[in-house]
Amino acid sequence: MKIIPLLFLLLLFPLNLIAQKTRVIPDHEYKFSYEIDEALRNGKIRLHQAASNYSYIGEYQKALSVPNEIDLAWGFDTITKADMAHFNEFEAVSAIEEIIKLSKNERILILNEGHHKPVHRVFVRKLLKGLFDNGYRLFGLETLTNCSYAPPGLCDQDINERGYVLNSPMSGTYITEPQMSNLISEALAIGFEVFAYEKFGEGREMIQAKYISEKIEQNPKSKTLILCGGLHLLETENKGKKWMANYLKKYSNIDPFTIYQDILSERNCTEESALMQRLSFNEEKLFVNNEGEYFNGKRGFDKFDALIYHPRTSYKNNRPNWLTEFPGNILYSVKVKGKDYPYLIKAYSKERGFDSVPIDIIEKEYDGDETALVLPKGAYILEIVDRYRRTKRRGIVVK
Repeated sequence: MKIIPLLFLLLLFPLNLIAQKTRVIPDHEYKFSYEIDEALRNGKIRLHQAASNYSYIGEYQKALSVPNEIDLAWGFDTITKADMAHFNEFEAVSAIEEIIKLSKNERILILNEGHHKPVHRVFVRKLLKGLFDNGYRLFGLETLTNCSYAPPGLCDQDINERGYVLNSPMSGTYITEPQMSNLISEALAIGFEVFAYEKFGEGREMIQAKYISEKIEQNPKSKTLILCGGLHLLETENKGKKWMANYLKKYSNIDPFTIYQDILSERNCTEESALMQRLSFNEEKLFVNNEGEYFNGKRGFDKFDALIYHPRTSYKNNRPNWLTEFPGNILYSVKVKGKDYPYLIKAYSKERGFDSVPIDIIEKEYDGDETALVLPKGAYILEIVDRYRRTKRRGIVVK
């Protein structure tokens, strides 16, 4: 059978049909761990892609095992007595409560994430209701496909009306990871308007900032939450480069409050920051001094405003505690009848169907594997896929 070029296919389908059920862009595919291993060994995917692919199927420990961490710059790899004395001027406080409180006096709040660390998305999800109560209505996400730049018919323009993303590049990239999708769905259910601002290529940081600034200008009564990757939240130049937040301050004439999530997060394959190695709190923390200033690194550091400490992960049924302990979530064990391991088990919302991103995904690698789904109460359709891609489906209700 001949392969029909994508552009020719576009001519065959009305755009309104593409926007509904029939899509010329295929859904994102979930790979088994052994497939990710093999692709990485053979050089078919890069380290960051392997780490993200592990996170998509709920394999958090494997995602952390890939040497894909952002380098510990700005002196965070070492700590002197003077550095420690400076840190000891600050008190550890609840990160959730403190961010909600400080957000009352801010117009733009920016948090970054490690793209292979869903824990960062789960944390942002915990903030949504409090931020909404404080006037935040816009939620910009780097992961979403920007319809201002995508070719017509190849972008999902109906996310806000639909209430969830499609499991397709039409909606975005990291949206295929369940906790990113769940974050977006909850934001929409609360009342946020989500918007895309990504633009790859030359001038990427500047164009991102311009797009966000224009969105803010169009909604002068709304406060704005931004979730970006890596270094995009840097407010000053780094190694001669200006980043998105730096440009955003100029274009919007608003100083955003920027919070770095990854420096004080656990690392498995590379050494943790020197300060992280000295901390052992059991909940997310910010650090504030008597003057109301937030700890962000060495004295006089100005690239972002605050650091979040994330506790190290513990596991139950091979699932991380920051997921199993999230309000409303329930561990749900699934037994697989068959011998063709490994199996991927995807739990789709019965109401949304198979166009959506699964609410959770797990991989069972052997007979007796106790890995469990983590789901809120509701009706689901399980899709169970064996190593030969043979699929079975069955309905469940989580009570």
